[in-house]
Amino acid sequence: MANKNQPFISICIPAYKNTSYLKRLLDSIAIQTFKDYDVFISDDSPDDAVEKLVATYSDRIPEIVYKSNSRPRGMPDNWNYAISQSKGQWKKIMHDDDWFSDKDSLSIFAAEAQKEDIDFVFSNYVNQYLNKSKSKIVVFPKYKLKKVEENPLLLMSGNLIGPPSVCMIRAEVMVMYNPDLHWLVDIDYYIQVLLKKVGVAHISKALICIGVNQEQVTQSVKNNPTVEIGEAKKILDRYHENWLKNIVVYDGWWRLLRNMKVKSYDQLTAYGGGNWPDLLIRMLEHQRKVPYGLLKRGIFSKIFMFGSYLSQLPKMKD
Repeated sequence: MANKNQPFISICIPAYKNTSYLKRLLDSIAIQTFKDYDVFISDDSPDDAVEKLVATYSDRIPEIVYKSNSRPRGMPDNWNYAISQSKGQWKKIMHDDDWFSDKDSLSIFAAEAQKEDIDFVFSNYVNQYLNKSKSKIVVFPKYKLKKVEENPLLLMSGNLIGPPSVCMIRAEVMVMYNPDLHWLVDIDYYIQVLLKKVGVAHISKALICIGVNQEQVTQSVKNNPTVEIGEAKKILDRYHENWLKNIVVYDGWWRLLRNMKVKSYDQLTAYGGGNWPDLLIRMLEHQRKVPYGLLKRGIFSKIFMFGSYLSQLPKMKD
């Protein structure tokens, strides 16, 4: 499989202070039945608590590399650093508040990775709500896999793949997370990967537990229009407005403007800068004609969105 100096899988862990969460992750790694892996930990913590914890695993995890960052890199630079410095044939990022759901999780990932023409693997997962003692299994709708592969911008309508910890990627693909993004950093990453036309495998078993808590960066920026609209605009600018001609992408933007309660072009420019596509400006005008009480009700919103889309079809063909 891998040569002596290059493990098959590198588990890349960007760490920051949470030793109790990290211990749970390292415990889940130590019991994995698949052994051809190493662990690389890039630590942004201001003290040596993580380093001391990692040292206690030297006899349970044979190859574990710890790196303390003299200057905190922050997300997602710390993710990129861990990925770039690890040496495995495959890179498996694991956030320190997530963990493997089963002792065979890594073995199942490895089995998919060894199939011909596969470069990117992801699994179903369990959302574990840490402050509420409840969980929810999140299942990828497998019938949508081909559609997402053909049109990765469909992910702008919703992150069907999931958080970074549910994924594993072949080292040669070498896609990095965009340091200018926080809320949509994972979606942008998946778009970059899929636009390379890589071989994709989905695992129907929930192999990863995702720790959901209020301390996460995504919770701190959620529902912030400057962040959500600003980052969506950056992705739109990068991949061109022609993607808006797809009704699923159009619907994603319709819901974003509705949820952020955008009422004017001035708000759009305040949140995301200038040079907005005419399609989105007209979409905003259509929303302004609908009472918000109706607009926020799902079935009515879908009807109005569909009418807006149909009214713009002739202009889309220009």
